[in-house]
Amino acid sequence: MNFRLNHIGIVVADIDRYLKHSLSGEVFSDVVDPIQDARIVLLDHGSEHPNTELIQPLSITATTAGYLKRTSGGYHHLCYEAPSIDEVTDYFKLNRIKCIYGPVSAPAFNNQDVIFGYTSNREIIEFVIIND
Repeated sequence: MNFRLNHIGIVVADIDRYLKHSLSGEVFSDVVDPIQDARIVLLDHGSEHPNTELIQPLSITATTAGYLKRTSGGYHHLCYEAPSIDEVTDYFKLNRIKCIYGPVSAPAFNNQDVIFGYTSNREIIEFVIIND
């Protein structure tokens, strides 16, 4: 299975402050995701490059709040595009990846489903289901 890289997820304490002090792409989505309890901003770097997802936890119960507290933020995950949840779950089984979250609807991706896994390399990966 060959999946296209969609974005790199970065957890930050304050998106606006982060954007003031970084080389960033063009903001093309800025939403509050009630499921993650986070503000999500997607940055476009052109069609030839993956996007950047900035994730700002909005409370101590947000899904990324513990990560921010432990690490002060930074790289969090890679996200790939997949044609179906079934293909992702098959990939998880084949590669012994533990599903840690989802599938859930993601406001930042026009409510398409996303699913997160945790690999044997101790990495978080996300898949966004792209319905053509």
